[in-house]
Amino acid sequence: MALTIQNNIMALTAANNLARSYNGLSKSINRLSSGLRINGAADDAAGLAVRELMRSDVEVLNQGIRNANDAISMLQTMDGAASVIDEKLIRMKELAEQAATGTYSTDQRQIMHDEFAAMRDEIERIAQATEFNGTKMLDGTVAASATAQVMGVAEDQANLSAGTITVVSAFTAFESGETLTFSYKGHDGSLGTLTSVITSSDTGADLVSWLNANSATTGFVASWTSGEGLALTNQTAGASESEALFSDASGNTYVFSTSESDGSEGTDESYGSVTIHFGTGNDATEDYYSVQNQNMTASGLGIADLSIASQESAQAALETLDDAIIQKDEGRAHFGAMMNRLENTVTNLTIQSENIQAAESQISDVDVAFEMTNFMNLQVKAQAAIAMLAQANSLPQLATRLLG
Repeated sequence: MALTIQNNIMALTAANNLARSYNGLSKSINRLSSGLRINGAADDAAGLAVRELMRSDVEVLNQGIRNANDAISMLQTMDGAASVIDEKLIRMKELAEQAATGTYSTDQRQIMHDEFAAMRDEIERIAQATEFNGTKMLDGTVAASATAQVMGVAEDQANLSAGTITVVSAFTAFESGETLTFSYKGHDGSLGTLTSVITSSDTGADLVSWLNANSATTGFVASWTSGEGLALTNQTAGASESEALFSDASGNTYVFSTSESDGSEGTDESYGSVTIHFGTGNDATEDYYSVQNQNMTASGLGIADLSIASQESAQAALETLDDAIIQKDEGRAHFGAMMNRLENTVTNLTIQSENIQAAESQISDVDVAFEMTNFMNLQVKAQAAIAMLAQANSLPQLATRLLG
């Protein structure tokens, strides 16, 4: 290599090596100080994508664990209230047994009935007042968080007599070739429509298949039972009132409505539940399940009109109270079973979260021993590059000796 003073190639080479060492040191210090191998997409693009998905799953699972624990607390609250109702029912049966014997006077039975009625009123109060964070599960009302609603119609009301009868026969005046429009209103007031062209070969089963193929959009599930007819179920969360209408271009209509009090256009069967969501998705078989509401009010237990003011009424009350106790026990058994299930869910979610976090750590966390070794290597290289750069910068001065 020639001795030059215009360009110091050796100094440039040493400077480039020093820059690479310093860049490596910067990344190494970043990793060691953050504890992460991946601090940005440039460090490992594929690893970053996998890590963020895992982090998301871990956070969601941890929230799911909290959701499940909240649900356990809710059920413990409801079960505690139900245990008090249990005590009241037992006392009521004890009073009924006492009043059922013939050794007491009418006035004495009235005194017993007064306590009996007070116990019944307390059961009603407990069922109505017990709540967890605004959620009631003992008063028999429909939960706003999850409701299934059935709208049905008897066969003879819609001229439906068998599953093989065509749609033309099933809905009077609807003709083959016409467009059948299914219009619906959800519980929240949202509107929607579906359309299908009627053919002469369409059966009731075909109608059901068409509706169910679009259930994810409409929220309605259709079913056909021979001898009973067509039923639409609104499974949308929070459903309390909804409507469905079949119509054609000629103005012929048939209405399914839950708002009809006389049931002439359908029947309305509503029941409530509270959905416990704990999974990372929205699959009913994997990510959530429901706890059924119980009706432990006086009317729900069938004891609202009981009296033990007479021997005969006291004797009749004994069997009714047995039924009430059984119904209450069934409700408590459901709560207990769901608490056990939720506890198992929490255990499983905890293990799942731990394992995903361990996998995320393998991808994302820095190996301190390895990175420290790399840091020391880069540090030595940087020191050597600095020393060589100083030497390379002094080399052009040798040329001045030749000039002198």
